[in-house]
Amino acid sequence: MDGIGYREQELQLAKGSRFESEEPTGISWASFAGGTNIFIKAPILADNAQSNVVRLRCDLLGLTVEAPRLTEDDAFNSNTAMGFITYRLPAVDKLLGVPSRVLDQYQTLSFELSLFIEHDLFEPWEAKCSGSSKCMIHFKKPHTPVVYELNPPVVYFNSETHIWFDAKSVPGLLTDLPSDEMAFINAKIGGALIDFEGYVDFDDSYSAWHRNYVKGRVGDQSPSK
Repeated sequence: MDGIGYREQELQLAKGSRFESEEPTGISWASFAGGTNIFIKAPILADNAQSNVVRLRCDLLGLTVEAPRLTEDDAFNSNTAMGFITYRLPAVDKLLGVPSRVLDQYQTLSFELSLFIEHDLFEPWEAKCSGSSKCMIHFKKPHTPVVYELNPPVVYFNSETHIWFDAKSVPGLLTDLPSDEMAFINAKIGGALIDFEGYVDFDDSYSAWHRNYVKGRVGDQSPSK
């Protein structure tokens, strides 16, 4: 494998200089809650994107786990003929199959990613990076935003939703954005896409490690609680 890197964000989050490179140099900041969108680059992949199975090894915990398969959205955004697939990282507690409180003792958990490739023409094999740093993912609690409350707690298409949240240290990763760039455009909560157009402006700011408030409107028809 050549390595992994940050994928152009589905949620239209503007890239700062830390994320503008398309080189597969590893993932330095990922949320414990999952959702980080990455690409995986390799010279040979199974034609069917979902036949490339992600495996994650954590030396600290002394285990290797098979991650959830690529979703249909992941597969749609992949191009195996060009040598890459896209993948949205799962939450660490879901990955390990443990309650989230079990992970409270860890501020950082690092995993090395490999692929188990189920190719139609060859025997299945495991692909790893020649340099492990290019396939490392560092999940970090300080870069895991928290949603405290939604009101109303059930969201549905075109409903107006109030959100109280703490972005933790994430805003500090995007300090070099242009002055007219909004802090965020939309967000996904439990599968529901929430749009902030008309509610968030470029001169709005949100504090790190602080309880913030924002209002938005649900823009898809995937109900969630």
